[in-house]
Amino acid sequence: MTVVKICGVTRAEDAAVAVAAGADMIGIVFWAPSPRAATEEQARRVRAAVPAGVPLVGVFVDEDPERIDELVEAAGLDRVQLHGAEPRALIERYGERAIRGVRDGDVSGVPDGVPVIYDRPWGETRDIEALYAHWRLASKLVAGRRLLLAGRLDPDNVAQAVREVRPYGVDCASGVESSAGIKDHERVRRFVAAAKEAG
Repeated sequence: MTVVKICGVTRAEDAAVAVAAGADMIGIVFWAPSPRAATEEQARRVRAAVPAGVPLVGVFVDEDPERIDELVEAAGLDRVQLHGAEPRALIERYGERAIRGVRDGDVSGVPDGVPVIYDRPWGETRDIEALYAHWRLASKLVAGRRLLLAGRLDPDNVAQAVREVRPYGVDCASGVESSAGIKDHERVRRFVAAAKEAG
């Protein structure tokens, strides 16, 4: 069964809908430039809506390790997703709680056993050929890794992506939104159902 992570969550009600729909992980972005960045207070409210057994993932981009630790404690995070140019040592520091975000397809620096979220490059166009090229490379990376496919997934294309790539999981933020950081509940339900059925 395909693991589904709904990311960029800023509201407790959106987290609750995602969990009820069958999402396996909920992601909160702690990177200020993101249009779906959450405050510490928003993160605490989301934490209260996410039951034990559904990991709450904090997403960080080149953040100070001490600040990561503060937010892990303050928001009750279960996992730490490092999505910038963080060194291998920092990934190893979080051990089993670590998730590595990769945009260039290079997973050589990711310690064994650490799940990889394979995202699209910054600023890449939305054209369909670029998306398919991303999936083709992802399908070469899945062997022996827990790879979560990300990047322009939505309720209409996730089933095809799962069938073609056969990833461990999928990760979606903008594809299930009505506006940045605000989830469209029907799109969340459709996305989770499509991903699970295809897997």
